[in-house]
Amino acid sequence: MNKFIIIITVLFIINGCSAKKNNESEIIGLKKVQIHTPSVMCNMCVNTIQKTLLSNDAIKSVEVDLNRKLTFVEYLNESINADSIKNLISQAGYDADDIPRNRDSYNQLPACCKDGK
Repeated sequence: MNKFIIIITVLFIINGCSAKKNNESEIIGLKKVQIHTPSVMCNMCVNTIQKTLLSNDAIKSVEVDLNRKLTFVEYLNESINADSIKNLISQAGYDADDIPRNRDSYNQLPACCKDGK
């Protein structure tokens, strides 16, 4: 009877470990990128970038640091890449690393979001 209990316990432990491996592989599919967003001026800019990026299902989290002019994005690597994320930011009217803002989108931004450049 004791051997039976030990075997059952070992099986539960092995099963639990394999379940963790599956969760870890899902987490491994996530990547993080830091993007310099120098044209971010105010909280409305932060909200616009967050809303734009989070409308894409492959993007899981967005944090915009207004003071440091940096945007941190966590995304599914197999669904989108860093250049595509930069392009989304650009299409929203903001500079993203080496990708300049889309001028038409920039012109549609509220006055508080314009840096005059």
